[in-house]
Amino acid sequence: MNDLHIVSASYSKVSRTRDLSHQLRASLDKIGATTKYVDLRDIEFAFCVSDDEGDVKNYPSSIQEIYEDLNQAKSLLLVAPVYLYSVSGGAKNFLDMVGDALENKPLALATASGTQRSYLAGSEILNAMRYEYSSIIFPKTLQYSSEDSLSDPSFSKRVDDYCESLFRFVNANENNRELEL
Repeated sequence: MNDLHIVSASYSKVSRTRDLSHQLRASLDKIGATTKYVDLRDIEFAFCVSDDEGDVKNYPSSIQEIYEDLNQAKSLLLVAPVYLYSVSGGAKNFLDMVGDALENKPLALATASGTQRSYLAGSEILNAMRYEYSSIIFPKTLQYSSEDSLSDPSFSKRVDDYCESLFRFVNANENNRELEL
């Protein structure tokens, strides 16, 4: 079983979100986490629908496979771009399609944004996941803004600290899963 699924939720060809995803995965791998990486650019795009057609069986096979993988995974780390002070529509669309697989599982968020002022942009989606699917929200977020550099040792330390805390959180949740409500 994978400890963490990492989903890069940017559809851009050149993507700071994707760059951050790779650094997060490297940091998690370094501490012994088992990860699986999914880039939303590599799967067939579909729009979420809200009626009976919204059943995961009605989405492309790539979405169904991710849903099944997430159903078996311990947790999800969503790495998403921020546009207009909100997590991207593509990231929200993805979570709408696979959210049931995240019920009662840890969910973490890291964002790539243009400015440090967007640090709360992910709170809306995290609250929605907490109430809609009872996802267990990792209490820390990581923001990679245009003012940061992946090669900066202080930013690398922030990434490593975030990943170490996330890894402990996921494992602690797994050990207490019998307490599900």
